[in-house]
Amino acid sequence: MRSGVAGTGSLRAAGLASARGVTVSLMVALLCAACATDSDQPVVLYRFIDHEGSSETHLKKIDDLSLPILDPWQEENVFELPSGTPQSQLRFRVGFPENSAGAVVRFEITQRRGDAEPVSIFEKEVSAVGWSDEELSIAGDATPTTLTFRRTLLKGPIERLLRTGWGNPMLVTGRERADRPSVILVSLDTLRADRVGTYGHPGARTPTLDRLAAEGVAFESAYSPSTWTMPSHASLFYGVHSFAFPDDFHKWRLPDWPDPSTRPLAEVFRDAGYLTAGFTGGGLLSELFGFADGFDTYFAYEPSGGKTAWCPPDRLDGAEVFERTRRWLDRNSSLPFFLFVHTYDVHDVCPFRKPSKDPWAPPPDLDPEGQKQRAAYYDQMVASVDELLGDLLAQLEELGIAQDTLLIVTSDHGEGFWEHGENGHGEWMKLYEEIARVPLLLHWPARLPAGVRVEDPVSLVGLAPTILALAGLPEASWMDEAPLPGLGLENPPPQVVIAQSGRWMAVRAGRHKLLTSLENDGTSDELYDLRDDPKERVNLVDRLPDVHRELRRHADRHRERIASWTLPPAEPVELDEATLQRLRDLGYLQ
Repeated sequence: MRSGVAGTGSLRAAGLASARGVTVSLMVALLCAACATDSDQPVVLYRFIDHEGSSETHLKKIDDLSLPILDPWQEENVFELPSGTPQSQLRFRVGFPENSAGAVVRFEITQRRGDAEPVSIFEKEVSAVGWSDEELSIAGDATPTTLTFRRTLLKGPIERLLRTGWGNPMLVTGRERADRPSVILVSLDTLRADRVGTYGHPGARTPTLDRLAAEGVAFESAYSPSTWTMPSHASLFYGVHSFAFPDDFHKWRLPDWPDPSTRPLAEVFRDAGYLTAGFTGGGLLSELFGFADGFDTYFAYEPSGGKTAWCPPDRLDGAEVFERTRRWLDRNSSLPFFLFVHTYDVHDVCPFRKPSKDPWAPPPDLDPEGQKQRAAYYDQMVASVDELLGDLLAQLEELGIAQDTLLIVTSDHGEGFWEHGENGHGEWMKLYEEIARVPLLLHWPARLPAGVRVEDPVSLVGLAPTILALAGLPEASWMDEAPLPGLGLENPPPQVVIAQSGRWMAVRAGRHKLLTSLENDGTSDELYDLRDDPKERVNLVDRLPDVHRELRRHADRHRERIASWTLPPAEPVELDEATLQRLRDLGYLQ
């Protein structure tokens, strides 16, 4: 709760904006933590940004890393800690942007106990670009304490001060409880299920994915809700069917969901006292589109070379994404965390693609030998990503947290290799198995049994409520699906799986799958028995009229839901040059 307003300096004097100093007090939870015994003291994370004088969250991106920061319009940010605050660790970053004017900024934290004079507990003069990780110990004290975060411009124009920031300072008390799992959600973009060894590909080099399946739970028929990156990840993050995305790159933004209480997984975990971090390949998952919401730390990969020729050598993000992930874990693994990891490396088709002004142009058709090379390259990239994942799993074991960490590995869609006349992926393609079916592996040795194979068809829309349930967090009212079967949670009835992208829709119930169009004319319907015809060769629409009619009934319900979802007009998104270049690298822009 706020206890007053401090008279602090602001950038208002420079004519840049109006602002005011802020004084807040620590929440009661910190005091409660001080009362707990050392053996059962829970982790409490107090984020200062949650107690600013304004409800606006400021996000600062430096060196591809986005962090929420204290109000940048304030030269001083003042916070009061109540008497009885336990011993805590003060963790923060100081950030400095590109320095074109030789600027120097001093970052300083002073601590004042009661009526005593303030004492400097941190001081650093910064001129090098980047974020600097810092950590201080704050002793427990019965005396009320005031912390002042101050930035002072020592050299350069005043605008340089505005662009620096205190990166998400927080107080950490207590320690992790054994019954509180950390969660890692890994999305291997464009990975179709049947190119993984554990899903039946004889030529796969996927020992890590195969090991996760052997030691955990593998879902045999998991379906992505869409055929392209943005809506699929929106469903992963929010647990809702997401089908309203405009065609214009400059208007891609997470929509205003029909339920105003809707929040992403990262925010739910954040509010539950977890650290949250995301390390991504950028592009369609840029923070500009809203995917950084709820994360304490969000990395969106940008190649270092700037605008280069088609297929630049630094287009592959996996090595950097996983390296940053490992560095983050080295510093934060002792605390409960929700971690999202994403790479586009399997998505890469640059060696087989020609520049095109059509952002949705699929890779060009290839002759039989070219198709063989294309599939071999795909398997090569899958093997490379599997190796990176193996390094991550080894690190979890070295840190001693593998047993108590829920690790989920999945993908946002698959990739076509001419099985039905087309290659690539995108919203123009029908949701055949090679496009819609993805791996889904859950690994948590302390809780989940080993070697379980769940045959029931499931949708990734049900993954978010599953994660919350396994972590022991309350269910979210806005989520569309029940937790997934086969995990010892609730036992929902057999699910009807819906996937939709562009004008195409898939409905899976039991062994049967319907492909239909949103136009509802029925003439393009295809019905397959996936048990007897897994490659979807024989259309059974005329042979199984009752099954066709039943699946169309579910499709009609989904059409009605789409028609009822009224969204505000999409607002333009200002894309910076780095994001545009990343989209070019991924083949989305010329």
